[in-house]
Amino acid sequence: NETSTNLPQEDEKDSASQITTTANKEQFLKEEEEEKALEEEERMKEKEAERIQEEKLFATHEPLPPSTTSSVINQYLSSTSRFVNAFVASADARLDSSSDKISALDIQIGLLESKLSSIPGLDDGGADLDEKV
Repeated sequence: NETSTNLPQEDEKDSASQITTTANKEQFLKEEEEEKALEEEERMKEKEAERIQEEKLFATHEPLPPSTTSSVINQYLSSTSRFVNAFVASADARLDSSSDKISALDIQIGLLESKLSSIPGLDDGGADLDEKV
């Protein structure tokens, strides 16, 4: 009899525990969300401070003349294209070398296969060779 009267109390405890756990989860998620919002706000303030500092720093400098800017960009593009062309030439040479090696291996495999096919008894799994030994 006592057991039957304890069951409703245990169910109530479990329900209360689940409600508390759910409330704790919700509170944790809410606090985590607020923390993320504060971090984002702090990050935005830092970015704004950096922007203002850069603005002050560059405000004292005159912009470069267009010819200088053009020259720098031209030099960059020229050096980059030389590098890319050299890289492509190197990669192409390596691919050609690999292709030649693969072709040589293909020829050698063909010769080996023809030599092996000329040996009698290899076509049927080598049964004749086992009998001769």
